[in-house]
Amino acid sequence: MDHGTTIATLHRLFGPETTQELLEAFNTAFWITGLGPNTTHRSLLAGIRQAGPVRNVFIRNPPADANPYARICFFEREAAERFYVSARAGNFVVDGVVPQVEWDLVHPTLSERAAGRSRILRIRGSPEIVNRRFLEAFWAPYMVWNIDWVTDVGEISPGTNCIWYRFGSWESEAEIARERLLEEFSPWVLVEYVTDPCAE
Repeated sequence: MDHGTTIATLHRLFGPETTQELLEAFNTAFWITGLGPNTTHRSLLAGIRQAGPVRNVFIRNPPADANPYARICFFEREAAERFYVSARAGNFVVDGVVPQVEWDLVHPTLSERAAGRSRILRIRGSPEIVNRRFLEAFWAPYMVWNIDWVTDVGEISPGTNCIWYRFGSWESEAEIARERLLEEFSPWVLVEYVTDPCAE
């Protein structure tokens, strides 16, 4: 069930006022403002530790003379609350700047268990497929992605390469990347979700 369907069902069952209360109680989304002009996915995500797996991050770059702002969602409410407490205590620092963090109450995202899902992929398999040049050319028609970090491990055994991709988001990046690889190359590659550093 998608997010829009879920909200419509809540409205039907509980009415608009109770629905809004539920959305606020289970929300996992934030607006982040006061970021520096050179903020990247890598620098923003590097400031998050011991919270929980991140569902997605979007950084907006407004017109000149205005700093970027971001929206971040976690999978789980507990992770969102840990992040919020840490941020309000001044522990969330991005490129030396302490940004402002507020709940996104206009477009809330409902909590759901990560259930092993992650924005981080470990890809192992044939060297012809498991290399940055091939993978990024293969993904290009299907999505636009933001890289937090890439670790190209190289050959881990004869005929097998390994590479790690830390994407900015799960649902619009890592999930699509994983699905497309498995659809096209599943006999020759193994694609696994691994722990998000934001949870460690």
